Amino acid sequence: IEWFAFRENFPHEKSLDNMNFQKTFLQLVNMQPEGVPIMIENPKDMHRKTNVFIRGNRLSLGAEVQPTVPASLNSFPKGAPRNRLGFAQWIVSKENPLTARTLGNRVWAQLFGRGLVEPLGDMGTQSIPPIHRELLDYLALDLMNTKKWSVKKLIREIVLSGTYKQSSSLNNSNFEKDPQNYYLARGPRFRLSAEQIRDQALAVSGLLSNKMYGPSVMPYQPDGVWMTVYSGESWVKSAGEDQYRRGIYTFLKRTSPYPSFVSFDASSREVCLVDRIRTNTPLQALATLNDPVYLEAAKHLGTIMEKEGNGNLRNGIRVGYKRAMLKDADEKKLKELEHLYQKALVDFSKKPDSAAKFLNEDLAKSNVKVLPSKAAYMLVANAVLNLDEFLTKS
Repeated sequence: IEWFAFRENFPHEKSLDNMNFQKTFLQLVNMQPEGVPIMIENPKDMHRKTNVFIRGNRLSLGAEVQPTVPASLNSFPKGAPRNRLGFAQWIVSKENPLTARTLGNRVWAQLFGRGLVEPLGDMGTQSIPPIHRELLDYLALDLMNTKKWSVKKLIREIVLSGTYKQSSSLNNSNFEKDPQNYYLARGPRFRLSAEQIRDQALAVSGLLSNKMYGPSVMPYQPDGVWMTVYSGESWVKSAGEDQYRRGIYTFLKRTSPYPSFVSFDASSREVCLVDRIRTNTPLQALATLNDPVYLEAAKHLGTIMEKEGNGNLRNGIRVGYKRAMLKDADEKKLKELEHLYQKALVDFSKKPDSAAKFLNEDLAKSNVKVLPSKAAYMLVANAVLNLDEFLTKS
């Protein structure tokens, strides 16, 4: 500020803390908080006139027209302003159930892997008729009326339903009758999205940052990826917790998208995708087994397993498995993971340099006695993070 005047003195002006109080107050007054830019409508006297262009010629003006919606669709809400606000009110009007049907269908697709109507981007006359028409109508009407457009309440109702909580196990009888599970005789089973897989690995290992908002971040990506970008920009790896922020904050460039996301079918952002097509390729397994992001997550999860196991291998494996799957490991899995640990421990004991390289540590500065065990726990954690039940919703 350029100037500031007080009509009355501060209370307790003669106290010892008065100077500190005034200093703090002036700092508060001069603070420049981050603002949020918003769009506002021009005043009426600044509204432009819109005319019909006769035969498309901008120099040949026809009748003046007012903002409205096509006459073939439902009418504009009574009393709604003829601007963006009114248009938004028209979109969510109860006379326009298509919005609620579309939203309900997309939420259902997120949870079940397939919408009640396919494809997701076309709910018109050329789409496949819904098998569960009454269910779709119920979701739309309930979302508009009872739930007041609360997506959180909609998700809660779906995930608490008996249909969603079914086992995804497949038996021959159901497969012959309904191989695509259109009639929902079993629970959903499909692989998580690219962002979910990365965030989940960081979350169970305790690395995921809960920091919100702010600019995009640049986590690890292989060297040379941005060599195809025709500009002077370079990928500067973020430091601290920024490299462990949720995938939604990852910096994306259309000419050179984030590699591990692309491996798991994320969009390159060159076109808008309503629904991602899921593929199954060897690159996906190579990414979760070898990408430094997943290896670091495995290292931290292995440290937790070793610490909370208190010297007991089986207890440590139980801890890691339960953190990842939210359920206890059965006896068969425990034995397999114990065998993997023992084999890895023998191999790393013979080759401490390999253990240090796997842990991404300097052999000369590390305690050689604990390296093999630490690396073996990391390998077991890496195996847990690559299990089908961890990467697949089932």
